[in-house]
Amino acid sequence: AETVRYYRDLLDRTVQIDTPDDRLDEAFAWAKIGTDKGLATNPYLGTGFVAGFRTAGNSERPGFAWFFGRDALWTTFALLAYGDVEAARTALDFLKQFQRDDGKIPHEISQSAALLDWFEDYSYPWNSADATPLFIIAHADHFRATGDVDYLRANWEALKKAYAFTAATDTDGNGLVENTRFGHGWVEGGELYPAHEEIYMQGLWIEAARSLAELAEALGETDTAAGARAASERTRRATEEHYWLEDAGHYAFATRTPGATTPERAEAMYDEDTVLPAVPMWWGVLDAERAQASIDHLGAGALATDWGTRILAATSDLYDPLSYHNGSVWPLFTGWASMAAY
Repeated sequence: AETVRYYRDLLDRTVQIDTPDDRLDEAFAWAKIGTDKGLATNPYLGTGFVAGFRTAGNSERPGFAWFFGRDALWTTFALLAYGDVEAARTALDFLKQFQRDDGKIPHEISQSAALLDWFEDYSYPWNSADATPLFIIAHADHFRATGDVDYLRANWEALKKAYAFTAATDTDGNGLVENTRFGHGWVEGGELYPAHEEIYMQGLWIEAARSLAELAEALGETDTAAGARAASERTRRATEEHYWLEDAGHYAFATRTPGATTPERAEAMYDEDTVLPAVPMWWGVLDAERAQASIDHLGAGALATDWGTRILAATSDLYDPLSYHNGSVWPLFTGWASMAAY
């Protein structure tokens, strides 16, 4: 009875839809319940979002039931959209307490992290680069949804540190933030790994810098806002210059780590046709005409299926429909493409 009351309250206090399609209405309700089930409390670490549940099988980890930074942060956009502000804050507050001194936001936090020196002796906590700009974007989304200046002010130093960390990852000054030495983008394995400068990361950084500018203006820090807007525009221009493939009619995937492969492989990796350009298109940061061409491209058969969007086009030599990062369809990728289109 207590569980029933809990989920009835969740459904009642968040957005509900009533459409001519009962299946859609029910799917939306169950999606909210499924998302809420990702909240987990560890008595030594606190309450945050795990990435998913599954039996351990041959592994020591129960599926993805660790706390994952980027997974939680992508989830906050849905939470805030349907009105679960409390859960979104829980996700943000959990990650903030483990932010590294230099501003980086964790990638993975084991359920056993309190029982060993997790953050110093293992690489897993810091493997990805994307959680840090996502932290800024999620806070801006929260501010737009709530207008809570006090909460923003309480988190402002953490946000500025996250901004400074990501800004410093453009080590060669070409306007593009780098994965090399700072963590992978979305792709964390397979033939598309390791990338040097993923377009996915450029999209996150452009929006993170724009978001920080918006938040700085809300706090009256006009110089900080101006600097962040300039950084965002610089990377936006560099992205258009480096990634647009005129003949192919879509944006490139990434640059290859210098010296890590042959020139031929580096060129092929750059040209790979993926769903990842949908991320900067979500926030409307790319050239409108090129973005429309890319959206049309994402809707074609090489990437789109009847059940969702692939990460990698079926026309690629690397394509494997059963591979985690080489061709499989994910709801996440489908969501990226949908948000980019609409």
